[in-house]
Amino acid sequence: MPKPHRPDRPSLPLDADALHDVLRTLGVQVNVDAAAVRRPEQLVLKLAYGLLGATERHAIIADETTRTAGVSIEEIGEAAGDVYAGAACHNSLDALGLVQWRMTRTTQALQQLKLLEGPAGGPDPLGRTILLTAAALSGLLSAAATMRNPLHGNGDTAAAAHAVRQAIRALDQAAKDAHGQRVLADLLTLTD
Repeated sequence: MPKPHRPDRPSLPLDADALHDVLRTLGVQVNVDAAAVRRPEQLVLKLAYGLLGATERHAIIADETTRTAGVSIEEIGEAAGDVYAGAACHNSLDALGLVQWRMTRTTQALQQLKLLEGPAGGPDPLGRTILLTAAALSGLLSAAATMRNPLHGNGDTAAAAHAVRQAIRALDQAAKDAHGQRVLADLLTLTD
């Protein structure tokens, strides 16, 4: 693979009209009140995340369709690597950065699901563990991307060390849930 580089980043991705067109092509109607956003970049951000959700939904449907047609999990796993080509990753550092970004955004999306509140009104037995492990993985990926990047900036290694420490704390907290998770797994086994 080529040497790591700092990717050239355009000032903005597609404009709002182009993003709307792509979303419509995927069969998704996203209504964002343009008057409610302060800057055009914020509108583009909202639409870009809508597009991300639409393309992930498209991939889920493709997964289901191909599995029904007999495509193996291994073959689907190989196809999942095509995300790197679609994201214009030129090397493993770019790919690691993409995965780190996705995990950070996944953690933020999970936080919006209110996973600490269970469906019956009490605490969700899995929610805390899910949030803690997602945050830990995000931090570890961030540190790994920094450590592998020979072009990292001043202060990046200190930030990576902080991310690792935060991840360890989160994993320690998640490990405290292990007994409760074992009990839950046993209960789930009994209900099957």
